[in-house]
Amino acid sequence: MHRDMDDTPQEGHHSSPSLFRLLLFVSASSPKLTTHCSDIQEVRRCTRLEMPDNLNTFVLKVNRGSLIFETDNDQQVSSWTTELKECINNR
Repeated sequence: MHRDMDDTPQEGHHSSPSLFRLLLFVSASSPKLTTHCSDIQEVRRCTRLEMPDNLNTFVLKVNRGSLIFETDNDQQVSSWTTELKECINNR
């Protein structure tokens, strides 16, 4: 997975909401998820009830629904959730 944050103004707009783009592979040509940071409603670690077999997961809740992501380790979960929470706070 690869994340890309874009907060550059779009053509014809003085300011635009930051975009969050998710690529499943760094070599992917198009994002699997593109959403405005303002559309992110919640970012949190999964509970043991939600994902009892994997502790390295987190939930990303956007206007269109919820997504669960699995990472390789706890450090990656922390990195992803921290960056996404910053995206929410900077809207």
